[in-house]
Amino acid sequence: MTDTRAALTSLPKAELHVHLEGTLTASTRSRLAARHGARDPLAGVDLGAECRCFAGFARVYAEGSTVLRTAADFADAVDAYLAEAHGYGVRHVEFAVDVQTHHRRGVPLGSVVDGVCEGIDRWRSRGVSGGMIATLDRQDSGSAEDVLRSLRPRRDDVLGIGVAGDERAGAPTAFAKEFAAARDWGWGRTAHAVAPDHIEAALEALGVDRVDHGFRVAERADLVDRMIGQDIALAACPVTNVLVGPVPSLSAHPLPRLMRLGVRASLSTDDPAYFGCGLEDVYAAALNEMGLRLEELVECAVTSVDSSFATVRRKSELRASIDSWRDAHMPTP
Repeated sequence: MTDTRAALTSLPKAELHVHLEGTLTASTRSRLAARHGARDPLAGVDLGAECRCFAGFARVYAEGSTVLRTAADFADAVDAYLAEAHGYGVRHVEFAVDVQTHHRRGVPLGSVVDGVCEGIDRWRSRGVSGGMIATLDRQDSGSAEDVLRSLRPRRDDVLGIGVAGDERAGAPTAFAKEFAAARDWGWGRTAHAVAPDHIEAALEALGVDRVDHGFRVAERADLVDRMIGQDIALAACPVTNVLVGPVPSLSAHPLPRLMRLGVRASLSTDDPAYFGCGLEDVYAAALNEMGLRLEELVECAVTSVDSSFATVRRKSELRASIDSWRDAHMPTP
């Protein structure tokens, strides 16, 4: 299995469901905080204990995000994550960025966009592409329109729009207007949705191109059929689903069953700095604990490319690199 894990590490892949704020390791937080004469706001906090429930995770996540203040901070955060992710095959990454959080803190959204773009640009010569998804906050639908207005001048530098946060704050239908604007700008559309009614609302009211998490689609056969019929892929984060608590174990996760029914899915980390699990670990867990076969994991990599918001040309390049990997590691008998 060690050889299989090593092979999966070299498999070219995209990561579509990773929050930039959730990539901030202790060393990155400390470095960015020191730049502003401060200390890591989470120094001494037991993140493992705090992140066992969504409320605790949300609290430390918000505190950790305060180290991001300037374009240079955002660029360095992107750079730090790609320094790790590139080593396990990530060649395209779409960072969910909590634009409303930063807007509320007075960070100019132009600086956010500049920083993410600069961070990605540092890695283009090493075969990495990507960008940011402007992710709205379910608990703050009131400021969403203003935030999008601020992003309008930079709409060509943003890949897509998303919505995240505690589903108890309300259905995603509150953001229909913003998603319609994003569609008109040519942005990709995605939404965090777990409860089946929220998945249905994301499909109908937001017109999403893919669904983040979405594993509870398994509870409704009509939604499974709809996902397959419309070729809407899941950007799945199975390890997070277990660590935060909605799913009791990886062996009980419905993703393998959904994939075998025909639902397409990619694998992602969600918030790797807080849950201590890189994408290499997610793929290994999917193989060893979830029971996905090697060929199914390769299909996850293909889906990560196909359901990304990359250009047609870039998708073609990434698919070709996966084909080359397959020739080298899974030769036809």
